[in-house]
Amino acid sequence: MARTSRKKFTTEEIIKATNVSIIEYAKEHGYEIKKVAGAYKMPCNGGLYINEAGDMWNRFSNEDSGGGVIQFVMEMENKTWVEAVKKLLGSSYDENYSIPEKTVKVRGKLVLPKKNDNYKHLFAYLIKTRKIDKEIVSRFVKEKKIYEDTNRNCVFVGYDEENKPRYASLRGTNTNVRFCGDVKNSDKGYPFHQTGTSSQLLIFESAIDLLSFLTILKMRGIVSFSHHMISLGGMSYLPIEKYLAKYTNITNIITCLDADVEGQAFAQRIREKFGDKYEMASHMPEQKDFNEELIKRMEVFSQEV
Repeated sequence: MARTSRKKFTTEEIIKATNVSIIEYAKEHGYEIKKVAGAYKMPCNGGLYINEAGDMWNRFSNEDSGGGVIQFVMEMENKTWVEAVKKLLGSSYDENYSIPEKTVKVRGKLVLPKKNDNYKHLFAYLIKTRKIDKEIVSRFVKEKKIYEDTNRNCVFVGYDEENKPRYASLRGTNTNVRFCGDVKNSDKGYPFHQTGTSSQLLIFESAIDLLSFLTILKMRGIVSFSHHMISLGGMSYLPIEKYLAKYTNITNIITCLDADVEGQAFAQRIREKFGDKYEMASHMPEQKDFNEELIKRMEVFSQEV
């Protein structure tokens, strides 16, 4: 049964919203997309692909996930059908709209992957392969922000204000096969992070880059770091917006994104979006990302010893 209301979208408005290119919308709103054979892919988003025409998408890791641009906005931003259409139209409405109940996007409950009996693969991957400091890894494990699941993946968890898990991303520990993605029903508004006490927020693309940066600081003798740090789990404004809304004392934003075209392009878009309210700065890694910088530093250090 449809909900009653005072106004409905016109046919022309729905057509206009439907005709928005998913590719152009994704680029404009900071989502990372890469051209692949005959399509576009969103890395680390559970195998999400957009067709070359930009009017359809699907996620191979979830057979029920896919559709047009309206469903894309609903999926990526946890919006209802009405909210998605409003955003695509770029207009502000005061009226309530009538839509069938089945079109309302409701996020299901996040179910974290089952924990493994031991974390030996996680520690081997993060400490030996990624060169992240053992004490830093252990601290995040103790805080239940990192654990190993039964598929031997690293699970990076983000919590809400009530300390309930709301977001989780996976990173495979098999160095021969690259695997990453978000757990189903994850809310990017609650990113993997380290809460700070200062007025500065550092933004990273991945959890591993955040942990690598902390390790580099420790190598420099800095073991007490008071700044806020979040990882985006890709490229999206949502984690930034919700974190800033929660920590209103933040006045400075430092982008610590990858030193490639995509990373620095998104860093520029962050500066343009938030620069009118916050002091902006950029800290670019010496290598492609901060984990590569860390590995390079460790190689140099081992040669000097």
